[in-house]
Amino acid sequence: MHAMLERKTVVVDGESLEMWAPPVSDFSCLPDDLRTYMTRGRWDLVFNALCYLADAVPEGRA
Repeated sequence: MHAMLERKTVVVDGESLEMWAPPVSDFSCLPDDLRTYMTRGRWDLVFNALCYLADAVPEGRA
């Protein structure tokens, strides 16, 4: 079964772009999850988790 995707439109530099993503994302900053992200080569999620852990992203801004 395929997860339903949600369409979002964003404007970047005056150009409208469509983004498709699951409505709920499985993301965590727990050590085991970081290891899993690294094992799977999901460096984007590792970076995002480290930003949250370093308090580089204020709550409510991401």
